[in-house]
Amino acid sequence: MSNHLITECYKRKLGSVTRLAMMAYLADKAADCGGGIYASKQTMADELDLTKKTVITTIQGLIADGLLVAVGTKPCANGHTVEYAISVDALAALPLVGCWARKARFTGVKSSPVKRPDRLPSVGGRGVAATPKPLLNPLPLSSADADDPPHEEKGEQDSKKERPKPKRKTRERKPGHRLPADWQAPAPDDLPPVAARLVAQWPDGAYEAVCEAFKLHWLSETRSIGCKSDWRAALGKWVNNDHPRVMHAKMRGVSFAPPPAARPAVASALPPAPVRAKVREDARSAAVHAALEKELGPTTYSSWIKGAAILFGEEAVTVVCVSKFAAGWVENNLAIQIGAAVAAASGSVVGRVVFQAEAPAAAPRQEAVDG
Repeated sequence: MSNHLITECYKRKLGSVTRLAMMAYLADKAADCGGGIYASKQTMADELDLTKKTVITTIQGLIADGLLVAVGTKPCANGHTVEYAISVDALAALPLVGCWARKARFTGVKSSPVKRPDRLPSVGGRGVAATPKPLLNPLPLSSADADDPPHEEKGEQDSKKERPKPKRKTRERKPGHRLPADWQAPAPDDLPPVAARLVAQWPDGAYEAVCEAFKLHWLSETRSIGCKSDWRAALGKWVNNDHPRVMHAKMRGVSFAPPPAARPAVASALPPAPVRAKVREDARSAAVHAALEKELGPTTYSSWIKGAAILFGEEAVTVVCVSKFAAGWVENNLAIQIGAAVAAASGSVVGRVVFQAEAPAAAPRQEAVDG
């Protein structure tokens, strides 16, 4: 049995699965030199699950290709059995299969580990002796094993031992510190040169927004990474990283400028002047006004109800407003609240509440002057 030959069979392109199975079968029965193969055709057919005719045809093809050689016969119970030998050189000359071809291309392995026979008769006179391995050259002694190095003088050796090794230069690291709480962003011109040129391309307000994000980020950082020896350089690196984002926002029309100062609030319009009918209100009217001011709030009450007159009559309560618009708005939006306040002030349910605008004042009569 030759594992080397079996491996070599699987590495080579033999043409078909049947030929590969036959060569691997023969290599399993061969020595490393390729000889010593004998088995009947019927045994080969049975063990390979082939027909005897297929075995004979395959062997003839291998012999014709020079991969197999019939070297003689051996007697057996049924007569004789042909003895075969694998031609190792012919097998190694076949092209490699894909995986082994790629491996040979990248690793330089061009041949299999099959031993090369020397084709000389062995000392015993039987078979073929394998090529003997070359003797290994003795390795030179190391300085630890030898008393004196062969190519060095003692003086040179002593000088090398006494020569001090140069000290490795260590990089001095400046102690880091955290960003002060009162840190102020430097002017763009004080940044590193590349960062300063990038900021010059930014829209108004972008540098201030980036510096604000930089400050908030490092003030909230509690890990050791939050200690820097040069915060100006750290800001420059931050600017370089944020430059694509800022320019993309500029292309999309995003504005970094602060919003315009808010205009001072305009004083609310003065409440309308009270109607003339307020002089006819009584205590019940005052109670309704107080309840509505508490219910509606000071703004709504002063804008719509304070200047109106609430007059109690025998059949209805009349709410007199300053204009038709005010009367319509109060009726549509505050009729329920006014009805509830009127009922609470009078102690009974009022039949109805009427909303009307105050009639315009009559113009003073002018007496005609006789000429």
